[in-house]
Amino acid sequence: MPTKLTVGYCRKKGLADYGSVGANCSLEIELDNQIVSDANRLREAAETAYLAARQAVEDQLAREDSSSSSAPGSNGTFSGQSRNRRPSRSSFRAATESQLRAIRAIAKRTRTDLDPLLSRLGTSTLEQLSIANASKLIDEMKAKITDGT
Repeated sequence: MPTKLTVGYCRKKGLADYGSVGANCSLEIELDNQIVSDANRLREAAETAYLAARQAVEDQLAREDSSSSSAPGSNGTFSGQSRNRRPSRSSFRAATESQLRAIRAIAKRTRTDLDPLLSRLGTSTLEQLSIANASKLIDEMKAKITDGT
């Protein structure tokens, strides 16, 4: 019966404006019993798998670095040009489907026009909202319901 070997490598890297980007790779391989019974061959198999996982993570982080430094931010500036820019595309996390459904439901129930709210957040559609901005919008809309305004 083959033995499974699982190795992984994970690294998180800080970005400007208090952001971060991370990558993770886990590998699971089946080893023949002959390899498992030989400590040197087992160590070699584990090291080879670990190095492959590490290289995959480092390659991904290098791609993130190159895309964030050459991709313009949402306001047309390049990384490092403005301290008040939205997160770079590599660190941008779009609003979840649950958040979008909640915003639509609250807007429908309260007959709220979303266009001015979205414009204030620097976007024209719900799908362009970040998780953080969607959360702010939901909180604001809920507060208006509670206040009765």
